[in-house]
Amino acid sequence: MNNKPILLLLILVILPLCSASEGSMKLLAASGLETNLTGSTADLRLEMVPGTGRVFIETFPITKLDTQISTRFAQEVACDFLGADCSRYNFFYTIKSKSSIIGGPSASSAIAVLTAAMLQGQEVNSSIAMTGTINSGGLIGPVGGLRAKLEAAAKENITTVLIPRGERNVTENNKTTDLVEYGKGLGLNVIEVARLSEAMSYFTGKSYEVPAVNITINQMYNDTMGYISQLLCNKSRLLMASVGKLSIPANSTQLREALNLTERAENASSQNKFYSAASYCYGANVRLRYLLLKARNMTIAEIVTMTARMKASIYESNNNLDLLNINTINDLQAAMVVRDRLTESKENLDDVAKAMKQNNTDAAISSLANGIERLNSAASWSNFFNKGGRTFEIDQNSLMESCRSKVSEASERIEYIRMLTGLPLDNTQKQLDYAYDDYDNGRYELCLFKASLAKAEADILISLFGVSTNSTKDIMELKLGLARDNINKQASKGIFPILSYSYYEYAESLKDTDISSALLYVEYALELSNQEIYFKKADEKRLVVDNRVLLAASFAAGLLIGGSATLLLRNASRKGK
Repeated sequence: MNNKPILLLLILVILPLCSASEGSMKLLAASGLETNLTGSTADLRLEMVPGTGRVFIETFPITKLDTQISTRFAQEVACDFLGADCSRYNFFYTIKSKSSIIGGPSASSAIAVLTAAMLQGQEVNSSIAMTGTINSGGLIGPVGGLRAKLEAAAKENITTVLIPRGERNVTENNKTTDLVEYGKGLGLNVIEVARLSEAMSYFTGKSYEVPAVNITINQMYNDTMGYISQLLCNKSRLLMASVGKLSIPANSTQLREALNLTERAENASSQNKFYSAASYCYGANVRLRYLLLKARNMTIAEIVTMTARMKASIYESNNNLDLLNINTINDLQAAMVVRDRLTESKENLDDVAKAMKQNNTDAAISSLANGIERLNSAASWSNFFNKGGRTFEIDQNSLMESCRSKVSEASERIEYIRMLTGLPLDNTQKQLDYAYDDYDNGRYELCLFKASLAKAEADILISLFGVSTNSTKDIMELKLGLARDNINKQASKGIFPILSYSYYEYAESLKDTDISSALLYVEYALELSNQEIYFKKADEKRLVVDNRVLLAASFAAGLLIGGSATLLLRNASRKGK
């Protein structure tokens, strides 16, 4: 009897089931009160099996929800870092600790390292441990309890500890400690790292660094943003000419600010920094529009009529957006910006009505000016629609899921920094509350955008927590470099993230005059640089395996193994006879 077909089928069925891989590493943790932290270690294990991209987490003791969220995000960052199709595997993470509670995202960078290493079949050095959050683009962010974590590492078979860049010197109980020197006293080599690629190199011995190169600006982006800046700056010239006919004092604050902004716009435009030029002209237009409306001495009826007409335009624009077929990241980001501008314009117009009820005409005119120019900005950004690019499966369901994921990530970050600093984070929480409201109302693009901004604002606070003023510029340059690398990486995939590059460019233009705003915008750039991780690529065929199919295959494999064993025994018995 020819058993080859059976054996071949046996191999085909069993091989995927036997292709599971496992890996492990030590995690560092700290528990207790901020003034009296105790360090401990935990065991992280990851098992990867053929599957559908699902992530499972088992912990002992019971985990906080934020650990589950950060683990899922770390897996996504690792997959994106390698450009790996993780939809072909299921990921089973197990964390076991002696601590009573496992919480916070401080293990997420280590989880990303182990995931990326296993995806490439790389062993991780068990004598190395690390702590730090993982952020969009592979940025390793600050954490707390570092001294306690080093003390815990020294009690294990660990020789090297990687900590986030910028956290070498920490202040606890009004005492500053150099953690590199402190580590030496414990027999540890403490190294600061800023990127996932750096950490991967230490753990695997393989270089993952990419040479720094300047961004090659997509021609579509250059042409479109150049056109948008031209539209807004031409509007500035027309408004300035109209204001020039009025008897407005030269020392008017609004006029001086408008003149300053138009001058900055001209400088930015001469350097082909078109987003910066557009932003400066937008700011000038708001101020000039206010001066013109103020000079008109508008009646209440005129203000009400203008407000109603603008609200009708906003309503129509939102309806037109609903009809758009969004299937590229460019379209998605353009929809985010347009929706955001339309929403802000409506809020401004609502403020007009509130101010009128209080007989505050000046406040009403100021809100009206902002509403008009926000609506103009929305119209200008619509020029980015239908400009081509790599296509993705972007529908209401995928947008809803991406919104959920980003809201969860932002919530986790906000709670973590509250735990670290005790700060209320009211403004950041308000941004997140807007995202929740957008989710409830089915405005998923806007939800994704608002939640991304909220997460970025929390991340920048974490990055700067406990950092000296002298180190702020170093952090700025580090983040600019990361954003640049991420934008280049996306461009190599056929995606030019229009929002990420716009915010990167604006941060560059602000870094010497307003470093606080520059840090915020570069964090926005980082957060918005890899949104494709939430969507399936429309131009790729993915292997989809249902868990019931795997179970059936496992059962069939058992039958085949039993049947094959019986056949082999029969053959052996016949040969014996």
